[in-house]
Amino acid sequence: MEEGEHPSSRPPLPRPPASASSAIVSTSPLTYVVQIPKNQIYRIPPPENAHLAEHYRTHVASLRHQRAPCLKFLSRFFLIFAAVAVPLLIAALVLYLLVRPASPTLRVHHLAAKKTQFDVSASIANPSNAMGYLLDGGGAAVLAYQGKSVAKGEPPHFYLKAKESKTFRLEMHGVGKAADRERLRGSKETVELRLTVDVPVRLGVWGLRLWEMKMNMDCEIMMKSLGKKARVASQDCKTKVMITLC
Repeated sequence: MEEGEHPSSRPPLPRPPASASSAIVSTSPLTYVVQIPKNQIYRIPPPENAHLAEHYRTHVASLRHQRAPCLKFLSRFFLIFAAVAVPLLIAALVLYLLVRPASPTLRVHHLAAKKTQFDVSASIANPSNAMGYLLDGGGAAVLAYQGKSVAKGEPPHFYLKAKESKTFRLEMHGVGKAADRERLRGSKETVELRLTVDVPVRLGVWGLRLWEMKMNMDCEIMMKSLGKKARVASQDCKTKVMITLC
């Protein structure tokens, strides 16, 4: 600039071309504003939450590992038990339906008093479908009057098949006071007697002899006299078959 020239008298500088202005704008960073609904705002959990979740998963896995052996043992035990018990139960049910075990029934037909003994005629029936009873002998038969034994005898020995009935005779020898037997023999009134028979029996199913048991027969008998015209007025007989432990 020459001396003495005023700045305002100088001509204005030329404007930059449009291409240059656009180039400057394109190189500057851009900013965008994105609007998202409130119900769709996503947040990243803090890192400590991830550590807590990992610790929880590790703890649960260790507990499962500790309980797994017990659960496996119990499941195997119940499976083995069911595999053994169910067939046995089915077999026992089928056997029961086929055999239909039932205790024999006793019935007294005649009872007479003599000088030194009592004669008893009775029958025993087996209502079972396929179970037999072998009376092994031994045991005892007792006739009582007013709680006192007046005669004793030995039960018979025989095999009672299924659906079979047999009549037998008991010769019972007098015990106790002879005066009590004489009073019974000469009585013409109704007399109440009690006959009990305990005898060992062995069960049999389809020809197989099973374990030994004990059979008890108990009869409450009302007699119309005990002489020549002796007659059974009424009776109530019960039979039980019990397992012997020795």
